[in-house]
Amino acid sequence: MSVNELLATVDAQLTEKEKEVLYYIPKIVSGGDICNIGDGRFGGSANIMALSLKNHGLRGRIWVFDTYAKIHPRRIEPHSVKHEVNHLITRCKGSSLDLADQHLDKQFNFTFVDGNHSYDYVLQDTKNMMRNSNWIGFHDYRNDECPDVAKAVNDS
Repeated sequence: MSVNELLATVDAQLTEKEKEVLYYIPKIVSGGDICNIGDGRFGGSANIMALSLKNHGLRGRIWVFDTYAKIHPRRIEPHSVKHEVNHLITRCKGSSLDLADQHLDKQFNFTFVDGNHSYDYVLQDTKNMMRNSNWIGFHDYRNDECPDVAKAVNDS
């Protein structure tokens, strides 16, 4: 199965190109601990990055922080179980502030920020993760429907 065929089986609120880029990031940063701020309805972003760890034989773990009120293991875990990556993902309900409080000693090789898209939240996520991550990527930075993302990133 090709990478694109594999990624087509992952439920995520991402374009096919975004899925492909996200898939290769763990390989680019040589695995390790990877943070995902915001993972929404099905955990697609975490599943994609965990698939990359698994398929490239990389050591590491995906740490997910999401404040989404409806996040529930029975809703998300079937998707990571389907791809046999559930053991590579730790899901925590909370924000980047909670991450900073609970995992101050953790340094992430990469952080994917796709949480709340309002200015204050993006600014908070950016500032919190600048201390804890070697690389940071933002979803919807160039999305005209989410102008606060670019403004907050640029202001930080």
